[in-house]
Amino acid sequence: MVNIRKLEADLWESADLLRAGSKLTSNQYCMPVLGLIFLRYAYSRYKLVEQEILKNRPIRNGRVMPVEASDFNEKSALYLPKQAQYTWLVNLPEDIVSQKLSDTQGHMMRVNEP
Repeated sequence: MVNIRKLEADLWESADLLRAGSKLTSNQYCMPVLGLIFLRYAYSRYKLVEQEILKNRPIRNGRVMPVEASDFNEKSALYLPKQAQYTWLVNLPEDIVSQKLSDTQGHMMRVNEP
């Protein structure tokens, strides 16, 4: 069970550290932070639904049928392709350009400079 008061205190402390450690205003960092929180929630939901889907997945020629976006739609969950999954994003190398990584459409990933 999550201790909501501790979580709230931890989030406020993190926000204070972010504000003190950068020249950004809360308006500048709120959307990326909220986006990360949402992505983490969506990923947790994705993993739970994926386990449920895989339990009843048909097997053809000795292979489990691949999971598709429509399977998640039926369970009211977001389908997250590999490149949108929290763990994949967290484990990206700092220098993604040198790794020559591609997105879901096959385009080379690059860093957008402000």
